[in-house]
Amino acid sequence: MLTRYHAVGSAGPALVAAFPQQGPVRSAVLAPGDYRVPAAPPAALEDAALFDSLLARGLLRLAPGGLVEVAPRDLALWRMAGADLRAADLHRWDGVRLDAEGLRLLARLHGRADGAFVREQVRIFNAERRLLAWRLRPGGLPAGSWQASVGGVAVSARAAMPPASSRLFASLPAGWAPWQRVDDWPAGAGAAAPVRLVLRLGQPARGGERFDLMLAGRLRALEGAALTGDQALCQGGPAAMPARCAR
Repeated sequence: MLTRYHAVGSAGPALVAAFPQQGPVRSAVLAPGDYRVPAAPPAALEDAALFDSLLARGLLRLAPGGLVEVAPRDLALWRMAGADLRAADLHRWDGVRLDAEGLRLLARLHGRADGAFVREQVRIFNAERRLLAWRLRPGGLPAGSWQASVGGVAVSARAAMPPASSRLFASLPAGWAPWQRVDDWPAGAGAAAPVRLVLRLGQPARGGERFDLMLAGRLRALEGAALTGDQALCQGGPAAMPARCAR
C-alpha cells in the first residue's frame, strides 16, 4: 500500500515501513532523495555461496579438535598417482567425491579470489582456536632470536595477535616486549600439536641469568633452563585462552 503525502514547508526525513506477508515489519528513516527499489533481491555473496558449496561437498569440514580443515590443492593429482609416487597421506579425504562439480569447486578454492578469501577466513578462525604466543620482559637476557617448530618443521612467527586474545587479560600487562606467535601452522597439525620453542642468544650465556617469559599456551617441558616460578595471569573469564607466566 502506497500513500502520497503532500509536504508542508521544508522537506525532512520520512519514516518508510514495509509490511511483508511473513515476519516483522521493516522500517527505516530516509532523507529526502530519489530511491529505487530493485525488482529482485541482490545475489548472494560469491564467497558465502562458495563456502556453503564447499561445506556441503566435504571440501571444508570441522575436525574433531575444533579446527576447520581445507581439502588440499593437489587432492585430485594425489588420487591419480600411484602409491609409490604419493609423498603425503591424504586418505582422510577419501570420502570426498571429486566429480566434475567437485573438481570445479576445488580449483575455485585454490585458484580464485573468492577461494582465497574463504581460505583466509579459515586461517583466522583456526588461529583463534590454537594460540601459542610468547613475550619476554626486556633486560633479563642478551639479544637473541626465537625459532618455533611443529613436528620438526620450522614455522614462522608474527607479532599480530588474533582478536580473541583480547580476552586473555582483564587489563593489559605493562613492561613487556611485543608478542610473538606461531603463524604458519603445518598442514594437518591438530589443535593440540606441541610446539618446540628454541631461543638462540646472540652471545653465550654467562650462567645464572634470570628472565621473565609470558606464555600464552601450556608449558610441557623445559630444556637448558630451570623454572623458578609459575604464575597464572589469565583473567579474561572462562572463555579466555589459557595463559601462563613462567619465570
